[in-house]
Amino acid sequence: MLRISYDGSELYTLKLENNSSAGSLGTGNDEQYLLITYSDSESLPEISRMSVKPDLPTDTAYNLLCIADGAVRMEAADCRDQICVHHKSISGNRENIICLPHKLVAEITGDSQDDVMLDGMVK
Repeated sequence: MLRISYDGSELYTLKLENNSSAGSLGTGNDEQYLLITYSDSESLPEISRMSVKPDLPTDTAYNLLCIADGAVRMEAADCRDQICVHHKSISGNRENIICLPHKLVAEITGDSQDDVMLDGMVK
């Protein structure tokens, strides 16, 4: 699952699966984009899902996430430091990309079975 949060509040979740269905994004060759726009500091950001790379807004703050081949990357952002854009793609459970200026977190989360991982055995 990809979870997108703004200032600690969950905005959007979607499944990252092998098949592309209405509520999931596949691991095939198709790229999908999530454009997050911030109209003002009082309201929550808006998220638009697109199958082609959109034109970037010039009149509002934004983040653009790209989902392709089972990985998520920050394609573009208008924040001053660009740390989120230079971050590596994420695909594993509990990996995340954070844009501090926009208070945005994109995080890969697993279901309850993925959260229980064996890290060692003792006899």
